[in-house]
Amino acid sequence: IGPRTVLDVGCAKAFLVEALRDRGVDAYGLDVSEYAIGQVRDDVRGFCWVASAAAAIPGRYDLAVCIEVLEHLAPAEAEAAVANLCAVTDDVLFSSTPDDDGDSTHVNVQPVEHWADLFARQGFYRDVDFDASFVARHAARFRRRGLDMLALVREYDRGLWRRLLDVDVERRRNQGLQEETARLQMKLAEAEHERQRLDGQRLWADAERQRLAGERQHLADVVALMESTVGWMVLQRGRLLRDRIAPPGTTRADAVRTVSRAARTLLRRSRAKAEVSLGGTARRRGGPLRSVLLVSGSGGDMERYRCHNTAEQLGLQGLATEVRKITDSAVPDLLPQYDLLLLHRVAYAEIVEELVAQAHQLGIAVLMDIDDRVFEPELASHIDALRWMDEGERALFAEGIARCRRSLLLCDGALVTTEPLVEAVRRIDKPAWVHRNGPSLELLRLSDEARAARSADRDRVVVGYASGTRTHNRDFAEVESALERLLGLHPEVELWILGLLDLDERWSRWGDRVKRVPHVPWRELPKLLAHLDINLAPLERDNPFCEAKSELKYLEAGAVGVPTVASDVGAFRHAIRDGDNGLLVRHPGDWLAALERLVNDATARHEMGRRAYDDVNARYHPAVQGAKLFRTLEAARGRARDAAAAPAAPLTGDAPQGSKVMKEDALAHARLDGLRGLEIGAAAHNPFGLDTRNVAVPADWEFYANSQRDLGVEPARVNIWATADNIPVGNASQDFVITSHVVEHLPDLIGALVEWDRVVRDGGYIYMIVPLKGALAEDGPRPLTPVEHFVDDWRASAHTRSPRVRRAWRHVTSVDGALLARAHRSALSGALAKVVRSRLVHGRLGFATALARREPWDRHPTEGVPGGRGGHYHTFVPDTILSLVAWMRTEGLCDWTLTSREEVDGKVGNGFTLAFRVRVPRGCAGT
Repeated sequence: IGPRTVLDVGCAKAFLVEALRDRGVDAYGLDVSEYAIGQVRDDVRGFCWVASAAAAIPGRYDLAVCIEVLEHLAPAEAEAAVANLCAVTDDVLFSSTPDDDGDSTHVNVQPVEHWADLFARQGFYRDVDFDASFVARHAARFRRRGLDMLALVREYDRGLWRRLLDVDVERRRNQGLQEETARLQMKLAEAEHERQRLDGQRLWADAERQRLAGERQHLADVVALMESTVGWMVLQRGRLLRDRIAPPGTTRADAVRTVSRAARTLLRRSRAKAEVSLGGTARRRGGPLRSVLLVSGSGGDMERYRCHNTAEQLGLQGLATEVRKITDSAVPDLLPQYDLLLLHRVAYAEIVEELVAQAHQLGIAVLMDIDDRVFEPELASHIDALRWMDEGERALFAEGIARCRRSLLLCDGALVTTEPLVEAVRRIDKPAWVHRNGPSLELLRLSDEARAARSADRDRVVVGYASGTRTHNRDFAEVESALERLLGLHPEVELWILGLLDLDERWSRWGDRVKRVPHVPWRELPKLLAHLDINLAPLERDNPFCEAKSELKYLEAGAVGVPTVASDVGAFRHAIRDGDNGLLVRHPGDWLAALERLVNDATARHEMGRRAYDDVNARYHPAVQGAKLFRTLEAARGRARDAAAAPAAPLTGDAPQGSKVMKEDALAHARLDGLRGLEIGAAAHNPFGLDTRNVAVPADWEFYANSQRDLGVEPARVNIWATADNIPVGNASQDFVITSHVVEHLPDLIGALVEWDRVVRDGGYIYMIVPLKGALAEDGPRPLTPVEHFVDDWRASAHTRSPRVRRAWRHVTSVDGALLARAHRSALSGALAKVVRSRLVHGRLGFATALARREPWDRHPTEGVPGGRGGHYHTFVPDTILSLVAWMRTEGLCDWTLTSREEVDGKVGNGFTLAFRVRVPRGCAGT
């Protein structure tokens, strides 16, 4: 522009005036702020003065500058300011924000054409050849121009054409960048596809390697078992005889052929028996569920809860899982690696039909995962979101419902969140199973942190409602009247609205007592919920969509210890025990009374919140959810006994006629197949079918041997004669320890658990089935065993932790067991073994008797114990074991993580199941 004189209108502290004067320009400035003018540099202050742009301006200037000033003036004052600017110059550099409404001092925000109109009235027009974007994107240079209409049109059209040329250049450049981006993305996709293919080959190779290793181990076990049989020993002696009396090529060889044939026949029978005994661990195909592929057709919280949380739950059970999008081209290639396909909210497309057909060809079950009634077109009128959609959007929504229904009809059944959804799916002739929404381990951790950081505020009671979308407006209407009355009656109450919700003007009269909190990412939600004292979960009445909603609002609030007041609808009836871990409201008029009950009683709030917290962590923990889901998916595959379809053959295969052999535990197979470990107190009639060595105490084995034979089965073979808390194997040498109905018999349970922790490697498992309290009738009236009792037993058994005592008892138990096994093996040697055992081991002067007198291993009191010595010393519920493990963790005796929990085991059904993953501190394994 090159002006000789410049006036800066609204100069503030005159930085522009300073810069221009330092460069030799005769610059001046004015501003309405006395403070700002007082801060101007001393040598420049004489050229600046206090004045309003709306007042007349003295002097004449080559250029007037007015940057971001007029939006601060009232419209009339701004119009006067434009006239004043145009009166002192023929050239104006101007800008005023067209869109910044966030500043409370911006009282006159106008579009750029508004200012162009005001300047045009003064005979000033935009200089289309001047680019003022160095000031701001909306800045412009206005000059006094004596142009008629035709000249003005030519001027603007020329400027427009130049802009269009610039845009075309940028468009071409952008198009080239897009083409290059597409090319790079294609190369990236090809590389990703190749990576996935190689990963698939690696997974296959790993699986094949494990299979071959398992077969190799299986054959080694068979050989070892063969070499321990009578047939093998006969064969070896036969060979010696043959070589001695019938060398090869002599006529005497014919004389021993008959003996050789008999030996080979006996060997074949022994080998067949070995194959049967090891068959459970050799099974690979047709076994329990081991892997699930989850394919999502949605996103956000729905995908998080129904795909990623589900994958975590199954992963805790030892299953291999993977979550992919339906748009992922690698899904068909991945499918053969999995036992079950779970499609979450996947709308129909040709790829869906091809994927389901591929799964069925491979013999893979396909389930549709549905968390809403988005497959019933006749219920669309109940969906509040349709009110905000235009005609085209509603048509697309209806098409989406039809496509979801079509996908569902292709599948073998559905996995749903609530019972009403089960009924809805069954109405279209498809089986369905409930798998409730549950929190992830990360959400529980974040919730625990938020709960721990929560501070009590006795001066206020915060009632909150978390709304993810505007579709909850009708739900909130259920409680609006009660909330208004609550705010009027209780000045200490605040209402917090978290997320998206339409509130009308009536709520503004409560001022800051009604707080709006923007929608936040899910990881930040626990911190907000922890500020609440009462959580609201209203649902619209007589709406079938609401009847099918899950209990997520209860779960997320309960995880931070906040009680929920909910509509007595659908899943909330399942989650909330009215008056215990929350409140249920049956009629609209009951909302106020329910809310006042908690507002007026802080103790009741805290107690309900605590019980809600305990309930969420007990019933909805991923380990609990995962164990239930495993059984559910087994049922869906037709394997569990309560399957909707015809049940498959029992896992154990054909049992001997007249025997009462229990089925194997599918959850244990899913967790422990391919691993080697110890089973404490194995029972032949109740097998696990895993790769284990049996650990048993001679007295216990002898007691149960006859009952095993009464059931038509031979007693389980014992590999290691030892007590459960003194096992002669190396540290961290086992993949797992498994027990069923054993821990109640242990006089020192902590000692046994510490021993199991010692022998299991880092990342291994402790898997136990514990009898329910009423499984034995005599246990019914007995009190639960407290943690303090186990601690007393542990301290009373301190002498058993002496290396000398442990070695002595190991030797005694080993010798006793060997004699017992010999006694049951053959008549002649067995009779001798019985005599030796009864006199030298357990006789009045026997070494076991003498050791028991000096250092008794079992000192547990027997008064009131069903069965006396070695009977049911303890009674349990799952929390008994969990509390004991928590105590051991605080004492540094173990570091276990719960991975599975079943309130009723899936094997026999008279116990509960707990599985833990063992962590060994670095440097401690093998010490």
